[in-house]
Amino acid sequence: MQNKKEVASPRRSWKIGWGSVTFAILFLIMIAIAIYFNFFFYDNCRDENCFKSNLVVCNKAIFTKDSSEATWFYKIEGKDGKMCNIYVELIQLKKGDVKAETVEGKSMICSLPFTLVDSPESDLKRCHGVLKEEIQAIIIQKMHSYIVENIGEIKQAFEGI
Repeated sequence: MQNKKEVASPRRSWKIGWGSVTFAILFLIMIAIAIYFNFFFYDNCRDENCFKSNLVVCNKAIFTKDSSEATWFYKIEGKDGKMCNIYVELIQLKKGDVKAETVEGKSMICSLPFTLVDSPESDLKRCHGVLKEEIQAIIIQKMHSYIVENIGEIKQAFEGI
């Protein structure tokens, strides 16, 4: 009989020290903070200058614009290619007819090119959503009413052509 030597297999012992645990916890906290600031944090602007400075570079920001005609809520959502997407909501309409009150609480998304600093709702061609559709419907209704009320004058104008 041969004398067999038993070879002990090396066992690895996974001992985790407090330093490793602390490092892992700090690493996870840093990742959570980075995720928060990249995806959930919006600069809360108190004036229009703050909003416009964020709009120029398309940084996430929120702003409520209160004018004599209406109160608007803006939320710069971020970049999409070469465009900056802004969520626009009409909170309160202060001037206008009764039909226009149907647009209160409605919203739309407007896409502005970078470096363009303008009120997002000023050019409806750059927007899409329920608010845009409601505003267009009101404009069409007003044009229809104007044409019906002034059909005689319009007819004379066309006859002169």
